[in-house]
Amino acid sequence: MAEDSLRALGPDRSAGGGQSTALRGAHRLTVGVLTTLYVAVALLGALGAGLIVMFVVVPASGLLGAVVARAVHRALHPGLEAPFTLYLPAAVRTGLFGPFVIGMDSLGEDSVYVFIVLTLLCTVAGVGWAHALGSDDAVPRPQEPSRLPDAELSSLRDLLGALPVDELLHEWRWSKQRLRTDPHRAVQLRDLLLEEIQQRDPAGFRAWLLDGLERDPGDHIRGDDAGGTMTGRPSGPGR
Repeated sequence: MAEDSLRALGPDRSAGGGQSTALRGAHRLTVGVLTTLYVAVALLGALGAGLIVMFVVVPASGLLGAVVARAVHRALHPGLEAPFTLYLPAAVRTGLFGPFVIGMDSLGEDSVYVFIVLTLLCTVAGVGWAHALGSDDAVPRPQEPSRLPDAELSSLRDLLGALPVDELLHEWRWSKQRLRTDPHRAVQLRDLLLEEIQQRDPAGFRAWLLDGLERDPGDHIRGDDAGGTMTGRPSGPGR
């Protein structure tokens, strides 16, 4: 299928850098148990926390955590903005730190056992993160951004020209997901898709552009059934 040909372009970088499924599963389980225990103790502390802690300390701590997470993300990925949901976990963890301290205090002597378990879980999780970083460093990285060569671009342009409008719109929606894994090539593909969609339905393309390209193109671009004879790239001196 044409869709399979499009998705086969470029190397597949979703293998996880050599990490085994078992190790990744164990790491996720460790982080999950650590988070669950942390939240449980924080909820216990929230029962005995005062209004100042719950309505001042918790929101302020959460906001600080989100700001720090955003600063770290910008430092590691300059020029790449992330949605607010990316910083939400950091905000929740830092916001719950105050109730967590109160919860540990309310446990009394039993808090020692909780602290030991948390320390062991943090150690195991830290080893997992270190292993992940080491695996990523072991993978050779390209010196320049991955881009499609001219021959592939020409072949891809011809392939898109043979697709019906409905499949072009489907590829546009799918290419948005690929921006996360292979942004440079995905941008090239989306540029070609925009060029092809504009030639198929110029009026609909202008309406879509005015409405914002983030909106679904199906609201403005006419499919093959709308005009009756729009399958494939239109021929004529305009090409």
